[in-house]
Amino acid sequence: MGDGKYSDATGAGHTPPRVASLPRRRASRKGGIPLYYQIMRDLKEQIVSGKLGPGDRLPSEAEFTRRFQVSRVVIRQALRILDEQALIVRVKGKGTFVSDAVREDAAPRISGSLEDLIHIGADTTGDLLSKGVFIDRARGYYKGMIVIERSAKGTDSFLGEFAMLLAKQARSVTIPSLEIDQPDVRRAAHSSSVGPIDEDEIFYLMSRGIPREVARKFIVLGFLEPVVARIPLGAAQDRLRQLLEQKWPQTAAPIQQAA
Repeated sequence: MGDGKYSDATGAGHTPPRVASLPRRRASRKGGIPLYYQIMRDLKEQIVSGKLGPGDRLPSEAEFTRRFQVSRVVIRQALRILDEQALIVRVKGKGTFVSDAVREDAAPRISGSLEDLIHIGADTTGDLLSKGVFIDRARGYYKGMIVIERSAKGTDSFLGEFAMLLAKQARSVTIPSLEIDQPDVRRAAHSSSVGPIDEDEIFYLMSRGIPREVARKFIVLGFLEPVVARIPLGAAQDRLRQLLEQKWPQTAAPIQQAA
C-alpha cells in the first residue's frame, strides 16, 4: 500500500466523501499500449489536474470493468501503480480514495504529463529530458516512467527529470520510474535532482566581474539550454530563448555591459 494519507470522511458526524464521476470510455486495444497503462495514465491525469480531488472515492472494481470494458486483473494492475505512487489510498471495507498527498494549495503548480516512455518494438530508443525552474511559492511534480514491454528487446531508454529552485519556499518533486518486462535491453536508466543554484558557480562568475543577478540568470539559462537545444526548429529555439531572457528584464542592461 502507498504511503499517501487519507482523511476518513465516512464516520459519524462527517460529510461522506464525493464519489468520483468518471467518463465512460473503452480502453483502446490498438497501438500496442497496455490496457492497464492506458487506464492508469487516464486516472493519474485526472488526479494531478484536480478533476479528482483528495478524499474523492473511486468507483468499485466492478464499475471500472464496465466503464473501460476490461477485466478486473487489468483494473487492479492500474490501481496498484497509482497506489505505489501515493496518488490513491485503499481502505479495507470502504473503498479506494484519492490521497491527501495530492491536495492542492494556493501556490502555483506545474505538473508534468508527457513524461512516459513506452517501448513496444525491438531495438527502439527513447531519450526524454525534463527541466523546470521554480520561483516564489511555485510547486512542481514530475512523475515519469519508462515502460519496456516484453516485445521490446534491445531497447535503449533514458529518462531525466531535473528542477532548480530559486526561492526557499519553492518546491519540486521528481520521481522517475522503471517498469521492465524484458531483461535483454541495451540501457534502461533514469536520473533526477532538485536543488538551488550552486553558490560556487555564482561566486566564480562574480569573481570575473559579472553582477550577482546576472550570474544567476546565466546559470539558469545554461541549465535550461539542453532542453531548448533539442527543439528541431532554429526559429523556435530563438523564440524560446527570447522568452526566457524576458524573465529578467531588470538585468538587461547589466548583461549587455558584462558581455
